[in-house]
Amino acid sequence: MIAAALLAAGVAALAPGPNLRVAALDTQARAASPGELRLPTTIRNTGNRRAGASRTRFALSRDRALGADVRLASMPEASLRAGRSRTTTALLRVPAGLKGGAWYVIACADARSAVRERNEHDNCRAARDAIAVVPQTLPEVPPLP
Repeated sequence: MIAAALLAAGVAALAPGPNLRVAALDTQARAASPGELRLPTTIRNTGNRRAGASRTRFALSRDRALGADVRLASMPEASLRAGRSRTTTALLRVPAGLKGGAWYVIACADARSAVRERNEHDNCRAARDAIAVVPQTLPEVPPLP
């Protein structure tokens, strides 16, 4: 009855279920290539049901949009009750040979679609600030005699 009233009023009623989103993504100002990134990331279940375990995937992008990005890695996420959030710090490797300059981190909750969600299109978030990637040159090792 309530759902019918909402539909009659032009408001779509969402089906019950979990909904995982990247609620916050913090970055460091600089990183070396190769090097390490520390990314505090908050995953929130905005749905009204518990979300099972999943994985959050990270990538580096020149333009803050998913596309031809440099995939980094993913990290496991434990199940999350409805309305709750959890902050963890991902430790990721910046690949060798990455071009220097400004790169944005993109994080995607439930990257492998392990959780059936109310909305599968709101899982990703790009960091607001770019990371300055600086190519690191490795010293040459002389050949053995």
